[in-house]
Amino acid sequence: PSVDISIGHELVGLARLAAAEGHAAIADATRLDPDLRHAMTEAAKVARVPFAGIWLTAPMDALEQRIGARQGDASDADARVLRAMATDERVPADWAVVDTSDRDRAAARISAIVDAARRATPAS
Repeated sequence: PSVDISIGHELVGLARLAAAEGHAAIADATRLDPDLRHAMTEAAKVARVPFAGIWLTAPMDALEQRIGARQGDASDADARVLRAMATDERVPADWAVVDTSDRDRAAARISAIVDAARRATPAS
């Protein structure tokens, strides 16, 4: 499965625009598309801005419960989509894997990853 090319280009373009204006950008529609993940990584390198690739995980039963509890959510992903995604797990080697079972622990870990990326990226 792959993200529509025009949506992918738009996502990368919007992330570049946000970074150019000094804002953070979060691209959460990249799980199934390695080319889009690569484009986001390269865009950050070219712009010389911090980049932190973070792969969020949780046990399948927890994910199914979260999807079942959604109300008024923008995502159209349901349990069927979740199961299809789970069969195609290709975690990028250079991305940090964060288990979101414990949300407080996951938030602290993500914060540490972002802080480390910010410190490691040379200023332009």
